[in-house]
Order: sequence, then C-alpha cells, then structure tokens
Amino acid sequence: MKPDKLVSVLISMYHDEKYIRDCLYSVLLQSYENIEVILFDRSTDNKCRTIIESFDDKRIVYLQGNITAQQSLIAMYKCSQGEYLRMFCADDIMLKDSIKLQVKHLNCSNTDIVFSHMYTMTDKNKVNKKDLLFSDIKKDNSSLLKYIFMERNPLLFPTAMLRKSIVDEDFFDIRYRQLYDLMKWTKLLLKNRKFSVISKPLVAYRLRKGTGNLSNIFNFESQSRYVFEYIQLLKYIGNNISFSLLVSMFPEVVSMFTTKVPNDVKKYIPFILSILLLKKKERFVFNYPIHKKYAIQTIFENMEKEEDRKWIKTNLKYNISELEKQMGYYFTNKELWSLSKSVKMFKYYIKNNGWIFTLRKACRYVFR
Repeated sequence: MKPDKLVSVLISMYHDEKYIRDCLYSVLLQSYENIEVILFDRSTDNKCRTIIESFDDKRIVYLQGNITAQQSLIAMYKCSQGEYLRMFCADDIMLKDSIKLQVKHLNCSNTDIVFSHMYTMTDKNKVNKKDLLFSDIKKDNSSLLKYIFMERNPLLFPTAMLRKSIVDEDFFDIRYRQLYDLMKWTKLLLKNRKFSVISKPLVAYRLRKGTGNLSNIFNFESQSRYVFEYIQLLKYIGNNISFSLLVSMFPEVVSMFTTKVPNDVKKYIPFILSILLLKKKERFVFNYPIHKKYAIQTIFENMEKEEDRKWIKTNLKYNISELEKQMGYYFTNKELWSLSKSVKMFKYYIKNNGWIFTLRKACRYVFR
C-alpha cells in the first residue's frame, strides 16, 4: 500500500493573533494526517509566535520576516516538501475532512488544482451553513476564465490545493499585491492546467468585524492599486489567449466577422474582447468601470494605424464611427472613472444593515 502523499499547508500571518489558534487547531486536527504546516509571520511583534510555539507538533514549521504576502508565499513554497500545496488564511477554519477530500480528488483525476465552496463564519466562530458562497460558479476552464475576464475572481484562495509540480518561475509575480492570487489562477488557466471545484463547502470563511475582509474597498490606495492591477490582468489575458479558447468562452465571436476568420486574427483578440466588454450590461459590480477603462484604452490603441483600422472595418461588423459613439458615451459617464459609487453604496448598506448582512448580500449578488 502506497503511503499518503505529503501535503504542505501554507499560511501567511499578519497580526492574526486573535484567530491563529483556532485556525491552527482546524488544520492540525484534519482527518488526513500526513501534512506539514508552514506558517510565515509578517507581524512586527511576537504575539503570533508565542501562540504557535505553544503547540507541541513536529509538523509545524515557523518562519518570520518583514516582507509582503506574496514574498511570504514564495518563501513557504521554497521551504515546502509536500507533493501537494494547500493555500490557507490565518483567520479561517478548515472543516475536518477538507484536505482528505481534496487529496482524494487530485489522486483520482487529472486535475492540477482543486477548489471548493465555503461557508461564512462570524468573528465568534459561529458557522452559518445556510450561507454557501460560490455555489453556482461553472467549473470548466473556459467558463472560469470568462468569469474572471467579464466579472471578477470566482476562485477562493483559502480553498485552493494544487500539485507542486505545476508551479514554475512564472507562477509568482511579486508586482501584484491586491490580485496576486487571481494572477496565479489566470496564468494556470491560460496554460490549460486542469481546474476543478468540489461542490461542497470545505472551509469556514470568517466575516471579520469592521472592514477586515474588504479593506481594499474603503482604502483609496488599495482601490487605485486594485484598478491598476486588474487592468494589467485583463491585458495579460488579451495578449495571451488563443483564438480557439476565445471561441470556447464566447461562441458569438465567430458571427462578429463579415467573412471567414482571417489567419492574422491573433493580433486583434484584445480588440474583440474590448467589443464584448462594451456590450456588457451595466450592473452593480466593482469591476464594471475597470472593464470599461480597459476596453476604451484597447480600442484607442488599436485604431492608431491605418492598416489596423482597415482590418477592423473589413473583417468585423463594426465601423470606426460606431465605436467612437460608444467611447463618447463612456467618456461622459462620471461613474466610469471611479469606484466611489460602489463604495458609497456599501457604506450605506453597512450603516443601515450591518457589515455581515451587507457582505453576504453582496457575495450573493456579485458572484451569482
């Protein structure tokens, strides 16, 4: 009988002394025991360290340093010995069979990375089993990539387990701070790595008091960084996606051409994606203005040269004057150029309904 494969659980901490004890208990008491738990403490004090050292378990590896969350992931990855890597957060709780079920899934399939659904949980560890996040997200690669491009991130970082063998030098990009996890998933999807989502909650996701979970929404610096990074991510998808994958994501693309799809279509994929984004209906989603900014900028750049304008006019059912009208509409839409409306709406709901109610309502709407 083959021995159980070693799983490396990677947990980055930053002043999480209030939650790390419960988190660590939930990991160490997993029904699947062949694990190592690598914790990286980015805090400026020793409060988390004191708590961790109170655990008498040889499976724990403690690291410390004043670095970013992304850099701490790289450090933990280099230290890891497991065949599988399990990402986790210091304020969440793993359900008892979480690792066992994900290992079984990876062992019995050609899946490279597996996620799951998750429950929500209050600051006092009360799990709400009626609150099931991301239960309606489609599971195939093209649907996931389409959702990332057209909406936002549907893949839950604290539920991710992946084969260590698929991690290469391109996996980590320390330039990203707000979207470092989403950029990883996007790169793997574009490399045709097999994704899977277990239709069962394996994690309790903590809804912290105040703005602990969604601090980026209320902080101007983080808002600006989020907008910038998401636009870079959209550019990356546009520049690296194949036409066949584009068609699997958007079958209607073929009907956009006036004649047979030209051989040099690859160059104009970002332009085609921008047309699709401009046709997207407006609704209350934080990424809505980001998508429009990317689309307008891409169209503007693609109309610079006469040969490109001629190609667009000849091959696509759009002429330049129609595109300019669309761009004119978005340039006069004040809400397009900031996330202020979304932030104000969230603050209003929080003031009148409470933080946890608002976040649940938003998750059901935004991620539907």
